[in-house]
Amino acid sequence: MSAGKVPEAQTERDRKLLLKKNEINKIKTLLKNIGYTLVVSQLFLANSGFIKVEVVVSKGLKKYEKRERKKEKDLKRKLEADRKYYG
Repeated sequence: MSAGKVPEAQTERDRKLLLKKNEINKIKTLLKNIGYTLVVSQLFLANSGFIKVEVVVSKGLKKYEKRERKKEKDLKRKLEADRKYYG
């Protein structure tokens, strides 16, 4: 590499996690269980060029919970449409 060239960024490489070993192990055991997912909740861009990511481990919904949510959404959508039509 000569003095004037800038090295290319490695897009696919391992990144460091700023977590303690027991925190990483706790997340690993949760993710091995069926129904748990690691989700990015917030993304912070620092002026120094670093990106901070806040992650959470969440549990998925059961089928009956999904059906209930869909019913509530449909009802809310129908009420909103009726309000626009009649009101």
